[in-house]
Amino acid sequence: AQPLFNEIKKMIQVDEVISFYEGSGCEYCSFTGYSGRTAIYEILVISEKIREMVIQRLPANQIKKQALLEKMFTLRMAGWEKVKLGVTTLAEVLRVTQEEATVE
Repeated sequence: AQPLFNEIKKMIQVDEVISFYEGSGCEYCSFTGYSGRTAIYEILVISEKIREMVIQRLPANQIKKQALLEKMFTLRMAGWEKVKLGVTTLAEVLRVTQEEATVE
């Protein structure tokens, strides 16, 4: 649990205490705790530097590192923002972004 906590602290930069929510479910949501859908997304803006890296066929992790330097939000970072707002749960963000964690 400690590595996950450290990742959360790194991703969610807040100065105040925040609450994490967990739905209990009902018949309407088939006891999932979720109502409706919301999107999380990442957008890679192709700068000149990133374009050159792609043309050179550099590894994806190097391109991602550059994109993060250029202030790209990853899918997981976007999810953390939704958690902070109380729109979704930490468990759901971890579930839908588990592939991202293995690529880093």
